[in-house]
Amino acid sequence: MTQTPEPPSLTYDPDLEAELDHRMSRYGLNPCVTADTWVHTEWGARQVWELVGRQHGTYVNGELFSTTAAGFFCTGRQPVWQLHTQSGYTLRLTGNHPLLKVTAQTPKAQYTAWTPAAQLQPGDRILLHNHRSIQPWAGTGTWEEGWLLGHWVSNGCLAIRHGAVGYGRETHNETAELALAICQQVKNQPIKSQGDHLLALAGRYGLSAHNSAITPQIERASYEFYRGFLRGLFAADGRVQDHHLQGVSIRLVQRNRLQLQAVQRMLLRLGIVANLYTCQGKYELVIAHDNVWEFQRLIGCQELHQSERLHTLLSNGQGNWQQERFTAVVTALIPQGEEPVYDCTVPGVACFDANGFVAHNCGEIIGTDFHCNLSEIHLNRIDPHDFEEQEKAFTAGALSVAALLNHRFVEPRFQRSREIDPIVGVSFTGLFDFFVHAFGKEWLQWWAAGRPRHEWGLILRQKEADYLQFWRDVVHRVVWDYCDRHGLRRPNRCTTVQPAGTKSLLTNASPGWHPPKAQRYIRRITFAKNDPVALACMDYGYSVVPGQSDKDEQGNLLHDPFDPRCSEWLVEIPVAVSWADIADAAGVDISQFSALAQFDFYMNVQQNYTTHNTSATIEFREHEIEALADRIYQAIQQDEGYISAALLSRFDALQTFPRLPFEPISKERYDQLMQEVLQRRKLADFGALLRRYDQPDWQLVPQVSACEGLTCELPAQPQS
Repeated sequence: MTQTPEPPSLTYDPDLEAELDHRMSRYGLNPCVTADTWVHTEWGARQVWELVGRQHGTYVNGELFSTTAAGFFCTGRQPVWQLHTQSGYTLRLTGNHPLLKVTAQTPKAQYTAWTPAAQLQPGDRILLHNHRSIQPWAGTGTWEEGWLLGHWVSNGCLAIRHGAVGYGRETHNETAELALAICQQVKNQPIKSQGDHLLALAGRYGLSAHNSAITPQIERASYEFYRGFLRGLFAADGRVQDHHLQGVSIRLVQRNRLQLQAVQRMLLRLGIVANLYTCQGKYELVIAHDNVWEFQRLIGCQELHQSERLHTLLSNGQGNWQQERFTAVVTALIPQGEEPVYDCTVPGVACFDANGFVAHNCGEIIGTDFHCNLSEIHLNRIDPHDFEEQEKAFTAGALSVAALLNHRFVEPRFQRSREIDPIVGVSFTGLFDFFVHAFGKEWLQWWAAGRPRHEWGLILRQKEADYLQFWRDVVHRVVWDYCDRHGLRRPNRCTTVQPAGTKSLLTNASPGWHPPKAQRYIRRITFAKNDPVALACMDYGYSVVPGQSDKDEQGNLLHDPFDPRCSEWLVEIPVAVSWADIADAAGVDISQFSALAQFDFYMNVQQNYTTHNTSATIEFREHEIEALADRIYQAIQQDEGYISAALLSRFDALQTFPRLPFEPISKERYDQLMQEVLQRRKLADFGALLRRYDQPDWQLVPQVSACEGLTCELPAQPQS
């Protein structure tokens, strides 16, 4: 009888365990917030518990993005901490939930990194959302109803005596008259008296004669209700202050801290930052810097003398109008026990607004303890028939990331990560351009047909794979050979396709593997008003128009870039891809490429080049959803390879939003615009034009104080 051999005994390898723990710690799975967290959604402010299992649009810096169908979901009970900041903003969350920490800041830029809450230290700056470009959201309540209830929750301004509404401040005659008029105006059902109506209105928002605190119902209200409510509240309790050192500010004083924190959240949803201070047993909410301008534009002062004073101060340019940087300084992280916590997924931006903070969502790899060496090959600049040139390009990219493995980090955790698991990635952009020049109009026509798997289609697909495999093999050979010769640990994967939407613009390349948006388009680039590059572009013949945020008093876009109300410029550049004439000859409109064709090309790249991850966005139209879902399901069932792609609904209504960053145009429009550019051009040497304006003392608009940064940019002066 044959005896079954015993299995080998398992031995504990501490080094292997440490490596596995390190690798798994990269995955930021289920960082969570509590059920009472406020989220800025398409319907207005909602608390997390209201969004469980409910797909919704969520605002990220004033722009709307959709969550997945699951909305928020419970991830169990976990230890919870309360984050406190110097300016009064708070958030309750798990210690592993990443927030966007500002690592460096200059007058023109902010540099950030996702940082788990537990690793934040007092003094760290974290980002708040900038909602100044937000569009008005719908919801309950009108401006008039908000204005009335703003007075209701103030310090006893509106009162009901013998069934009638009275205004409790004798010095505010205009406001008292307006309060009575509005109370009469918003009546929409038979009520015995104005007082009864006001009580009924207050009751709909959770208020009563004995409760004048800001309620969740008020925070859930509409954009217009917000504007009216805040105007009523500040009309009753606010004041304008002009200090010779601190500048102009708008202040609101109360004894209830929670009340002012609710006001603070409401203001931030409109793009207005306010700081909360404690003074002699009272709390003061202060709106300062350029937030005063936003307050005046959206809310304004009710009382005539306050309004005139603020208008005068703003018109005379008095005050300290520093640009708001939308940051809050951490003061403490306090444990609060365990409770159920929740998270969501927001494809694409991977973050959401949590009590105003920029909070990461779940399921993403976070760069907490590691760094990745990346390089990128611009394939649109390479001859597809010159394999020696291609090999040299990918060799250069591989050597650049491998050589950086010699770098030694000062921070021990980064150095330990590098020694355990070095990470490199050689990426490319302009792949679509490269293949058009390699295969011609037949390849474009195959794309337009949906990349079918017929005989010629299989041949084209294999030709793509041959290029991709050649480049992948060059990269791995060069990186591993370098590591072996220099005594470095080999990375186990060396190829990737990183997001390239911005870098591809340097050489007019199609981004990553994706097709471009159109054969010809207008590219609009944002500059500060009077930027030397923009002025040089103007002399070079390009059109310059005001930015999307520059509007007149009626909300209409400005047209004159030199209008005093204009603060930023858009330079409009007509662009044609290098193969536009080939596409014309093929009779192909690349904006009509199907979602299935995109997915097929993406999977060919993932299977034959990428060993890390391919950054991918598949654009689809409504009628393509079912077929795309079936194809993704089939790819998973047949184990065709790793899939990590964002799905984005195509935006065809271009006329709805003027001055988009990319605007597709016809060949006729492109030729006309280029002719106009040449007619306006003052000099063909762009460098010479730029030197006219690029002087050290050139003033930009808006001008931001260097003292806004985390470190002083001025050289240290010797002490006398």
